[in-house]
Amino acid sequence: PTTAGADSGAVARPRGFADVAATTSAGVPLRDAALGAQLRSFIGARGLPVEVVQGSSARRPMLVYETDSEGPVFRALLASAAALIEIRSQVPGALEGVDVLCRTADGSLAGRFELDPQQAADLLAGRIEITRYFVDNVLF
Repeated sequence: PTTAGADSGAVARPRGFADVAATTSAGVPLRDAALGAQLRSFIGARGLPVEVVQGSSARRPMLVYETDSEGPVFRALLASAAALIEIRSQVPGALEGVDVLCRTADGSLAGRFELDPQQAADLLAGRIEITRYFVDNVLF
């Protein structure tokens, strides 16, 4: 079941990315250090610092970004989508998706997302506009 957010249109969904994961997993290093290094390197090469930590499952790491406005959130989502597609092509079976956590400089939640390979491909191909993806998929 999904429930619409009161004013923002945000969707809250009880899927694999629980509130507990957003608060307790952030900061726990990814067990697969090589995978974490690949993700950091790929995303960092696009000019975005990212922390790669344990996500909702072993094959779904959490990518944590500092984002203080919509523009950086959109860039984080696109970089995450590109990393997901690229790493899956290099290491089949390594990733089933990524959890994306965006926080402001003071640590407040700016948005969180569960990004799967189909969504990533749709974002990168322009089949989904980034603003529409944000509105339809942001989890608070």
